[in-house]
Amino acid sequence: MDFPTDLDRIVLSHGAQLVIPENVSTSEILSDTQSTIFVLPSSNLLLGRELKTNAFVYPSASLKMASGAQITIQMWCFMRGKLIMDTSTHLSITGNLTLMDNNFTAASLTVLNKAAMTIVSDVITAEVKVVNISGGHFEVRGLTDFVGITDFIVEEHGVVDFDPITSDLYLGRRINVNGNVSLGKPVSFGHPCELFELLGGVIQWPSPGNITMECPRVFIDGKFHPGTVSFADGILKLEIGPRGDFECEMDGPVNTNVLSINGKWSIRNLVEFRSLNRSDSRIEKFVVSSPSGNLQLNTKNLSMCVNVTAVSMIFL
Repeated sequence: MDFPTDLDRIVLSHGAQLVIPENVSTSEILSDTQSTIFVLPSSNLLLGRELKTNAFVYPSASLKMASGAQITIQMWCFMRGKLIMDTSTHLSITGNLTLMDNNFTAASLTVLNKAAMTIVSDVITAEVKVVNISGGHFEVRGLTDFVGITDFIVEEHGVVDFDPITSDLYLGRRINVNGNVSLGKPVSFGHPCELFELLGGVIQWPSPGNITMECPRVFIDGKFHPGTVSFADGILKLEIGPRGDFECEMDGPVNTNVLSINGKWSIRNLVEFRSLNRSDSRIEKFVVSSPSGNLQLNTKNLSMCVNVTAVSMIFL
């Protein structure tokens, strides 16, 4: 797809409507809130920096972002055609983007406060390293697969809704949630994970599931009721913050070197606590702080569970 160097800037005003019937390139498009551009079928618009106008892209048309650019979509943009970017392009949404396609590629995606991005497709593959929902709303109406993600961030007032393609969907090395995340099915947080932080937010799915958590550091300071949890190879440091509301059934032991509870952790079944690597299996630091720390054990009078199988305990 070859683009000539056409226009440095396009400016619309007073509710103007601009029809793009062929290939056009420009660094930016600016307008008032009433103006709109229309990219007609089989036409292509190359954008270098900023889309500050309403836009409608028809089927078989495309909006292509310059490689390595920092792109901002400031008003509403409805994509019936293709949004073309590569893994070096950074996209920020301060308006409203609707994408009807099964592929999305970017170095980073940022949806800022009061902005929204909606993707409508039966299955969507998003190849993006950093997802930052910074107070806005990100929704996918279809099964979602992230490829190459390293950071999944949902800041305060951010809202995320999507259905993972499988429960094995990987959400990155660093998960930081201070908003509201609603997933269509349970997901695990495992290798290669470095940090899982729930900072006053909520992560939820429709019904309890079976998940694995094995990040070196886990900090839960919000509501998290995942279902059954396995720590698998263990967690170096597990902290429940003062706003923490962690409720689960444990599959296998609580494997950690440091356990600090300043909020509520309710475990529904019998469970064993042990360290990751000490020969005597004793946890190096085990603290339940007063007055907010609250550790509740075997609240549902259930058997110990190992590999999703109940085991009997015999005490002599």
